[in-house]
Amino acid sequence: MKKHDTIVKPNAINRLFLGESGAMTAGGLVLLVAFLAIGGVAFDVARAIYARSQVQVTADAMAHTALYQRNRGMNEAQAKTLAMGIANQMLSDTAAGTATLVDAINFGTWDATTRSFKNVSNSKSAVQVNTSMLKAKGNGVGTYLLQFAGFNNFDVRNTAVFETYNPPCLQQGFFARGMVDIQSNNTYKSGFCIHSNTVVKLSQNNVFEKNVVVSMPDKKDLIVPSGNCAKGNTGLCPALHDASYEVSILNDLPFIYADLSDPTLKVFTPTITGTNPPVKYSEAVITLSSAKALEPTDFTTNRIHWVSCNSNQKLTFKDSVAVSIFEKFALVTNCKIQFPSNGQFQDVTIITSNTGEKNNNPNAPVQQETASIRTAAGLKLGKPDNCAPGGGVTIMTYGSMNIAAGLEMYGSRIISLKDVAFAANATAIQGGSIIAGGTISGTSNMTFAVCPEDGTLDTFMRPFFRLAM
Repeated sequence: MKKHDTIVKPNAINRLFLGESGAMTAGGLVLLVAFLAIGGVAFDVARAIYARSQVQVTADAMAHTALYQRNRGMNEAQAKTLAMGIANQMLSDTAAGTATLVDAINFGTWDATTRSFKNVSNSKSAVQVNTSMLKAKGNGVGTYLLQFAGFNNFDVRNTAVFETYNPPCLQQGFFARGMVDIQSNNTYKSGFCIHSNTVVKLSQNNVFEKNVVVSMPDKKDLIVPSGNCAKGNTGLCPALHDASYEVSILNDLPFIYADLSDPTLKVFTPTITGTNPPVKYSEAVITLSSAKALEPTDFTTNRIHWVSCNSNQKLTFKDSVAVSIFEKFALVTNCKIQFPSNGQFQDVTIITSNTGEKNNNPNAPVQQETASIRTAAGLKLGKPDNCAPGGGVTIMTYGSMNIAAGLEMYGSRIISLKDVAFAANATAIQGGSIIAGGTISGTSNMTFAVCPEDGTLDTFMRPFFRLAM
């Protein structure tokens, strides 16, 4: 280069056009738009999923609340109002307003086989809650970044169904918080259930038909002579299940007794008295004496009878040579009770607050002198009507119950806060339920069968609740 040659430097415009450093700018813009679109979809979809989950939880809570309150005595309108209150509390800090969120709260029935809900007025069996967040309603789930693509709302719909049910072992079978101890040569028909919240103990030569349930918290704790469920007890192995659950009726027993013996109670329902409309306490209750053995003629149909005892006085039902039936009454007492030989009871409710005498040996089986209720041989509870509705008996006691040989139960229930023991040859138990806060023990040569649901007695039993959909 010569000394006087001039070097021409490109100006800024030339550098812009001639330079190659911005070659990726157009591609970068395309990628940026793509990333924003993907991010927008991810962000807005996540918001929609969150909203759906939040509303589903709210719908579940509403359904549970509505059905629970229906079964606690509220009418449909009251239960729906309370359910809406739950929704208002749960969604108070969200943009989802309950006024437009809830489409319907309907009571009805749930068919688990077809997974379908049917509206039935005044039902306490099931409830369905339908909710929606829709653009057409003005409460759709709004978007942010997707608005730039012209998509402003997601539509979200939710349904919740709750239903009532009773575990099979509470419906028909044995349920004990303590041990269930059953001896040998017994037959359990299909559908029967044996449950302990502790452990089940069995001897040999028992037969368990298909669909029988034997359950406890851990089925490996089962006590059998051979230590093997496959030896000595036909059908036992497939019957075994792990389960543990609480039953409200044991906790409710003192409240049931208090209600039935409370003179300030304004009315008794037709479930107790058999009358419709309900009647006043003064019209429903008759006081009887414990000084003599009670006969069927001492009881008035569809009335509640009160018998009071001092100390260890005992209320007895009179033995009769002729066939006589005690029927259609309720008995409330604080006495020990002695049932008669071959006594027959139908459409009867009996409850005693007597706890029986204390046993010095807490591990000893139930003895007659420790039981608040004792029976002579041949006690028949319920009407032998091949599982037709009605005719059942409910016996409830704060203490233990000792049952002599030959027990027959038809659509009936025994509830004891302590132990229940029954002797051999209970050859006709059909639709029977025994619930004990302590133990259940039975001996040999007994047959246990079940009834269809319509043939069982559910008086005083509070249902369980579960999410069906």
